[in-house]
Amino acid sequence: MTETAPKGLQSHEIIELGEAVKLLENQGFAALLSNIGGKPIVKLLEVVPGSMKRKLDKAVQKTMLQCLDVAVNSLETAQKAPPKRKLTTLVSTITGGVSGMFGMASLPVELPFSTVLTLRSIAEIARSHGENLQLMQSKLACMEVLALGAPSSDNGSVSSYFTSRRGFAKFSNEAGQILAEHGVSAAASPAVNGFISEIATRFSAVVYERAAAGAVPLVGVIGGAASSAIFMNYFQELAQGHFIVRKLEKIYGPELIEKEYMQILKNQL
Repeated sequence: MTETAPKGLQSHEIIELGEAVKLLENQGFAALLSNIGGKPIVKLLEVVPGSMKRKLDKAVQKTMLQCLDVAVNSLETAQKAPPKRKLTTLVSTITGGVSGMFGMASLPVELPFSTVLTLRSIAEIARSHGENLQLMQSKLACMEVLALGAPSSDNGSVSSYFTSRRGFAKFSNEAGQILAEHGVSAAASPAVNGFISEIATRFSAVVYERAAAGAVPLVGVIGGAASSAIFMNYFQELAQGHFIVRKLEKIYGPELIEKEYMQILKNQL
């Protein structure tokens, strides 16, 4: 926040923040998948064995920072064009369809690719909202989007978005400083490990839901493709909302934006 920051949001910024509220306080990924295969997602989750969940947890946490570096570095020399959301979703759909042919066993192998693809799309959206992707804090903000998709137990009186952000904020500042100074080699430090673990745990919860939907009997390729397309679009919308909020926070400060955000959320209930 600068010393000359304006006192209040302009009308078009209030509209933009309202869009962010709708995108961030969403129905959740599970609800979007609820009709795949004609079963509620809570039933589909029963087909994901505990051993698979443990493998997914390890795969997510192990590749998180590496995936981010690959995703962001692939953009740094590119022109600042608008995000290619439709193209990225199409690639994700095809990948999900191929993965669906082999069932959940292929997911730990496919996961690093889909995570890079998701983070690259998130980074494109971040850049379109003025984020400097050479800054570690901007890179970590891209990772934070992965955590925003986790199921929330909050009711409508509080913001699931700000609740999630507070959950990993205690790690992000210190982790960003350490990573900026020492790079990915510092991933074993308590602050960085804590940040990655928090993000990975939340992201894994959505990966479980996607895996369950892709494993519906007789759905196969269709289930894998559909769930991957919904998965990508879901995180693209979260990224759009997240970086609208961050953009406005840089102009007006986080306190005012949260206050305005909560007022909009209250009016939408």
